[in-house]
Amino acid sequence: MSRIFNRNSDSSLIRRIAARDEFAARALVARKLQRIVSFTYQMMGELDEAGEIAKQVFVRVWHCADVFPARDVNVDIWMHSIALAICRSRIVVSCRSVDGASVATVALDESEQLLADLIPYRPILNRVRDALMGLPVRQREALILVHYQKLSLVEAAQVMSTGVEVIEELLLSARRLMEQQLLDPIFGRRCE
Repeated sequence: MSRIFNRNSDSSLIRRIAARDEFAARALVARKLQRIVSFTYQMMGELDEAGEIAKQVFVRVWHCADVFPARDVNVDIWMHSIALAICRSRIVVSCRSVDGASVATVALDESEQLLADLIPYRPILNRVRDALMGLPVRQREALILVHYQKLSLVEAAQVMSTGVEVIEELLLSARRLMEQQLLDPIFGRRCE
């Protein structure tokens, strides 16, 4: 699946969602779900919570589609901004949600299968995840948006409502801390 879909096509879906077109909403979920779940999982470190946040993102898109600034913002940036705001509020409040099934049940099952395929790499992945979760929140946000979500520095700056120079500084600090944590004998042996 392509990283970024045609902006006109995404904007068209948002306009249709604003008109309460359920087929457009399903198409947007199919198109963006994996990316949003991946982002929220990397931010929060828990698959169940990532699915819940992704569900909230799509509910907010449904309710706010009529105010989407189509000319100024691309849909990926807008949706990542929504997801980031929800993640930030959960980090600040430190709440854990345990309610019902996600909109993304099928996609989450596929994600769980992908994770199961990575079992041989789990010790390394756990160390990297722990190091990532140990970063200050803004550094973690910048690192995930640029390295995992493959957003450009400009796009990451838009999502985080900051400047490109700030993103560069956050990335530099995050990389240094990650390296220190992954090489630290207290944290564990070096990943090879």
